[in-house]
Amino acid sequence: MIIIHGFIEIETQYRDYTDPYEIETISIQDKILSIRSIEKDTNINTLTINRECHGYRGLHNFQFLIDYFSKQPNVDFYMLSQCLKRYQEFLKEVKKSQINLLSLINQKIISKNNIVQAINDYEVYFFEQVKSHLSDDDFIVATFNALNLEIQEVEPRRTLFTQGLLSLFGIEINQEQEILHQMINLHNNLGKERVEAALNMLDYY
Repeated sequence: MIIIHGFIEIETQYRDYTDPYEIETISIQDKILSIRSIEKDTNINTLTINRECHGYRGLHNFQFLIDYFSKQPNVDFYMLSQCLKRYQEFLKEVKKSQINLLSLINQKIISKNNIVQAINDYEVYFFEQVKSHLSDDDFIVATFNALNLEIQEVEPRRTLFTQGLLSLFGIEINQEQEILHQMINLHNNLGKERVEAALNMLDYY
C-alpha cells in the first residue's frame, strides 16, 4: 500500500481478501486522518466528518507507479497508469500555483491572514452550496480540502455524506457510535472494486 499526494491510496497488488480485518486492508488514510467531530443535520439528512491530520500526506513524485502499472498485462492496471500520469501532471500545476501564492505572501503582497480568512469563508460557501442542491435520493460525498500554509500541503478538513450514501454501507445516520465504528471500516475485500475506486478518484483530475 502506497499513499500519494492528496491521501490517495494505491496498492501494488490488488488481491482479494477473505478476512475484512487483515492488516493489509487497514487504510493508511485512516491512520493519518483522525475524526475530530461529527455533525448531523437531520433537516437535510447529512453527516459531516471534521478531520485532523497527524502525519505524512503522500508522494508528489510517483513515476515508478506509472511505470509499474503500465507494464502489467491487465487493462485496469493500464488505465490506472494513465490516470496516475494525468494526476502527476495535475500536481505539477498545483505545486506551481502554491509556489506563486507563497511568493506573494513572502513579498507581503498578500497577507497570510487574508488567505486563511478567504479559505474559511469559501469553506462555508462550499457546504452551503452543496446542501442547497441536495435531495433525499442523492448519493453524494463532498470533501473540502485546503492549503495549510504552515506546512505548505493540501489537507482534507471536512467531508459531507448524504443519508442515501451512508445507507449503502448499512450506516444509520442516528447511530453515532455505529457511525464512528463503521467509518473506519469501509474497506472492500475485492481487489477489482478497490482498483475501480482508485480509478474513480483519480478520474476527477
